[in-house]
Amino acid sequence: MAHTYITCSFCGKREDLELFRTISSPLVSKMRTERLCFDCAYWKQWMKHPEPETIIVSGCVYKQSGPLFKPKHQQLRANAIKFLMDKSTRNVYGCLGLALRGRIPHQFSKLLPDQFQFISSDTYQRINGFEAEMCLSKGCFDRYHCIWYNSSVAEPEEPWNTIPKNYQIGSENCPSFVNKYDFDND
Repeated sequence: MAHTYITCSFCGKREDLELFRTISSPLVSKMRTERLCFDCAYWKQWMKHPEPETIIVSGCVYKQSGPLFKPKHQQLRANAIKFLMDKSTRNVYGCLGLALRGRIPHQFSKLLPDQFQFISSDTYQRINGFEAEMCLSKGCFDRYHCIWYNSSVAEPEEPWNTIPKNYQIGSENCPSFVNKYDFDND
């Protein structure tokens, strides 16, 4: 068996096209004509023709088996519900039946950015219960870690106070505090 190696024109990975010689597929044709590895050919094809009802969450593509919805209070502890936050609007949803379709390779992460972020049930409740557009509590020690705080609006000149070095994040016990660096990635 003769090997036909190519170097992917997109990512630089070396691929043996001989492994695909018995497969008659537009994807394999794309690999040969555009000199792409299988991963790059697949994701370029997916970008042109995405699978319907798929969403990008935390660097992965998921197929939805049902619509996004606002869970009722008695559903918030259901293990089957995954909670999501829309990265552009900060709206939160529940979803049943997400099926993993694949992890997006790092070379495509800028071309296929996250649409949603997984969050916990508790984070869902805090975000869902917050009524204001943003928080302007410039004296709060948790402000720089909270998704609701915008320092360029609340403190355009300089910080209003100094946060102690030994301060424990979340100790202000603000009912609307959501740590922007602490989302669940499961």
